[in-house]
Parts: sequence; C-alpha cells; structure tokens
Amino acid sequence: MPQEPGALTGILDIEIPVAPLATGELWLAAIAALLLLIGILYFAWRRSSSPRALARRRLTALQRRYRQQRIDGRRAASELAAILRDAFGVPYLSATAGFPSFRRMPVSRGHEFSETRWREFLTRLSTARYAAQDIDPAQLDDLIKSAREWLRRRP
Repeated sequence: MPQEPGALTGILDIEIPVAPLATGELWLAAIAALLLLIGILYFAWRRSSSPRALARRRLTALQRRYRQQRIDGRRAASELAAILRDAFGVPYLSATAGFPSFRRMPVSRGHEFSETRWREFLTRLSTARYAAQDIDPAQLDDLIKSAREWLRRRP
C-alpha cells in the first residue's frame, strides 16, 4: 500500500509508554516498604511505651489535675514521688536507691547532674510531701520541672 507524502510529519510527538515493572521487582519493593513500615511502627511503639514516656504522660496529667485544683499540693507531691519510683523501678526513693548510676549521667547544657543534686531534689520533695500546710504552686511547678529533668537524663 502506498503512503501519502505527508503522513509521517506529526509522528515525532508520540511517546513510547513506560514498560511495566517485572513481577519480582514489584514484590521486592512491596516487601521492603512493608518491612520499613513495621520497623518504624515498632520503634514508635517502644518509644511511647518506655518507662520514661509513661512517666512523662503521668507528670502531665498530674500537673493538669493540680492546676484544675482536683488535688492539693501535698497529694500532688506524693503522686510525683510515686511516678518517679515507678519510672526508676525502685520500691522507695532515696539518695542511693532512686537514681543508681550517677557516674553514667551525661553533662548537658552546663548542668552537672550529680548525687548531691539528687539528694537536694529528694529533700525538697520530702519537704513538700510531709509539710503541715499546703505547698506553694510555684514550689510544685519547680519540683515537676526538676522531675522532668531527672527523667530526661534517666539511663
């Protein structure tokens, strides 16, 4: 069949379709993506269910209940001590039992977190827990802030 003289003039703008992926490559990519997603979910779950994360959530709830005046300052200080006991995995808080590894504590932002500072924190916490009168809200906020710092540097 004879061709017309101008029949192939507009054919240069036609693109060849992309070849589909081979079946093996598609399954491999799907398995790799699934494994990556499982890994991300696993590490997110581990991070959110760690004792440190649980303690931070409990501290936030404690602070919220105190600000809403559902508990008094002494009760909040007692609950703060219970949160720290659970986070550190000790039966009671003391200068040695509450934070056993001071030598491994990193120095951060120019602050040295030492056994002396831990004892001072426990003294302030005990004073707030066993005070005859309710404690000052600023004092409790300072205790919670210090507790967050100790939890952040928990090994």
